[in-house]
Amino acid sequence: PNNVAGSATPMDLGKQYTGAMNGASDQDWFRIHVPQSGRLTINASNPLGSAMRNNISMYTPDLDYAWLNSVASNDGDPVSLTWDLDRPGDYYFYLKDSSNRDGGEYTISANLLVVPDPFEPNPDITHAAPIAPDEQIQAYIFPSGEYDWYSVTLPTPGTLEMALTPVPGDLKMTIDVYGRNLEYTWVSKTANNPGDDVFLSYDAPVAGTYFLRVKSGGGVTNPSDPYTLTTEFAQAPDIFEPNPGPGSSAWLTESPVQGYIFPASEQDWYRVYAEPGSTLEFIVGQVPDNLRLELALYDAEHGYLWVSSAAVADG
Repeated sequence: PNNVAGSATPMDLGKQYTGAMNGASDQDWFRIHVPQSGRLTINASNPLGSAMRNNISMYTPDLDYAWLNSVASNDGDPVSLTWDLDRPGDYYFYLKDSSNRDGGEYTISANLLVVPDPFEPNPDITHAAPIAPDEQIQAYIFPSGEYDWYSVTLPTPGTLEMALTPVPGDLKMTIDVYGRNLEYTWVSKTANNPGDDVFLSYDAPVAGTYFLRVKSGGGVTNPSDPYTLTTEFAQAPDIFEPNPGPGSSAWLTESPVQGYIFPASEQDWYRVYAEPGSTLEFIVGQVPDNLRLELALYDAEHGYLWVSSAAVADG
């Protein structure tokens, strides 16, 4: 007998099983080994003339009720139940006649649509899957409502370009960027419509490990079609960084030197030693075509000297 979970019938995927209700209120229990994440589908039907209204209820590997149930509307109606599983294990279900009659016959089977995501499990930032700064990967939004987290270690300051393309036509995708201290950077991009590509750029001010969160809106999942995530990194290796203010200004001990205005809106601060009565001359050359630079002088106590010069045009 298999009328209790402890004596559940082991069930192979892709194989049909037949049985019958042995007494009123009988429950036939089955155990399925799921080897990896995927979409599990249970199908039950009845031979012609069998007086049975199929009722399937699912349970977790810990035998907790999964709150998944499928009940036929009429005697002899086939039923199907689908469960998206994000981890392997032995799962349980029972089949019974909703009308609690004896003798009802049935045929039942279980099938698994495998979701071969090599980056799972990565459901949160502490389990982020590492990817390279210049890489292209494929992964799945599965199961429903999940987040895919990735970590990217950048060797220098620079610009990280991210692209979700192509994406499944039913998914409205989002990329969010989190910083080295797991803080939200407020750099994010969401597709306008399901199936649209997503492109996002982030200026990393310092080297370190940053985090990307990929998700789909509305809890929509797709176990059949992967999305493609591409990362490209352009370095901005400024040896004087970080020097965003007078307190962290970098010593200039040689000339000329090269630096970067990066990220956007930053200031680069430098300090020099000058003998009393000496004359200082500063020249900023080889300026990128898109920058209009300004130079201002401060004294040793960080007081503005009212000496400055600004370009009148870009470049």
